[in-house]
Amino acid sequence: MSLVPVQEMLPYMNRQKLSLDVDRDGDKWFESGMEYMLRQIAIRELEKFDYDYLDPTEVFSAIEKVEIREDDLGRLINQKIKEKLESYTDAMKSLASIEMDECFIAGFIAGYSFLKKMDFSSSVLTKRTSIRK
Repeated sequence: MSLVPVQEMLPYMNRQKLSLDVDRDGDKWFESGMEYMLRQIAIRELEKFDYDYLDPTEVFSAIEKVEIREDDLGRLINQKIKEKLESYTDAMKSLASIEMDECFIAGFIAGYSFLKKMDFSSSVLTKRTSIRK
């Protein structure tokens, strides 16, 4: 990982409506940079992710239902519409894959943020408890 190019940070800055005024939004820039870095880490983790937790019978059953419905539709429509339907199906599969990746990344970032807050809370509680003793 290296410094983040400004062009790559612009979507995060725009989403959070950040200005280029470092005095006003410097801390928010840091948060945006952390989100970007966590996103990159999540993408790397996703590449190594093991999908063994999925129930294969449920997955195969769902795939089979979709294929049966595609076959049923294929028998009812002409070739031109069938090609459009196949193109649409491919696009939907691509979208589902992208959405799954984005959900993994969002969950990764949310999980990190939660653990960070828990660590902060427990360290504050530990300090308070030790002060009382």
